[in-house]
Amino acid sequence: MKIAALMERDVDILASLESLDNGKTFAVAKGFDVTEAAAVFRYYGGWADKIHGKTIETSKDKFAFTRHEPIGVCGQIIPWNFVCLPPYCSLRAH
Repeated sequence: MKIAALMERDVDILASLESLDNGKTFAVAKGFDVTEAAAVFRYYGGWADKIHGKTIETSKDKFAFTRHEPIGVCGQIIPWNFVCLPPYCSLRAH
């Protein structure tokens, strides 16, 4: 969640870079791209302590549980005019 706070603190700098990188206006980069990217980090950062396994009642002789774990690497096609948010969505999983 610290990265979201840092992005919100430096929103003008990041929006300037985003605007120079893909040609969007500064207002759009600041008002949507960078703020939504920070929101992605804040949202998924909140899930870090909420993903856990659960036990499942089957019988007295057995113990069953679920376990969430990553299954591998994923690729992503990034549109040229929306460069900021998709890479941040990829980073949140690591």
